[in-house]
Amino acid sequence: MKVLFVCIHNKRRSVMAEAFAKKFGLNAFSAGVEKTDGIDEKVVEVLREKNLEAKEKPQTIDEVVKKLRSLM
Repeated sequence: MKVLFVCIHNKRRSVMAEAFAKKFGLNAFSAGVEKTDGIDEKVVEVLREKNLEAKEKPQTIDEVVKKLRSLM
């Protein structure tokens, strides 16, 4: 099963949700409705405190769907 967390920019909440879901063994992804310039540094800091990694860059829903289709 794949889980997709979606928010407006894929900058904060969805990134954190993806990281925690992966920690618990889920095949998780996150995406935003709109493009943004980067993931919030505070989110990266908090995830590091929890020994989790944030994705390198935010992605739109279209980018994630395209990636998932290529894996099928």
